[in-house]
Amino acid sequence: MEKVILLRENIRNHLLATMEWAEKVVTGMDNACKRKSVGCAFLRIDWASTPYTIAQTHNGPSRRGHECTNEVGNCGCSHAEPRAVIDALEVIGTYDYKGAKLVCLCQYSPCTNCANILIDSKLLCGCVYETLTEHDKRGAAHLHAVMPTFSLEELMSGSEEALAALGQWSSFSSDR
Repeated sequence: MEKVILLRENIRNHLLATMEWAEKVVTGMDNACKRKSVGCAFLRIDWASTPYTIAQTHNGPSRRGHECTNEVGNCGCSHAEPRAVIDALEVIGTYDYKGAKLVCLCQYSPCTNCANILIDSKLLCGCVYETLTEHDKRGAAHLHAVMPTFSLEELMSGSEEALAALGQWSSFSSDR
């Protein structure tokens, strides 16, 4: 049980750090979304006793020289989750992390398209998000049907389902 509590705290701390990082990095950047600052990180939980981040990114225009149009639904920005998948695949390819157990940490629950990308990547064993928006409920449901998916609040309140997932995730780590 102690391992589960430690993992829960580590996930919370990494998610809060990702959100704080996204706010700082995106503020004042010319390649940032003007409408919403979104952070996403992939946390490796199967290495040693302390999880660590292998990919961390934010939303924004996908090509240099392009700016956010600030138009809802058509601002021209890439979402943070696919960018994190790309970054993680690069890291996994470089450092031979094939089979690593990763949990996605999102500031907002992923939209349906991002949920599909996360699922199709086959990189993740779970997802934790800070805020569920009305727009993103379907994406969260997609993820939840395939892997343990929780809000930070559910995770910290110790719901039975969240504790079961944490128990499973904590069994991945070893003391290498």
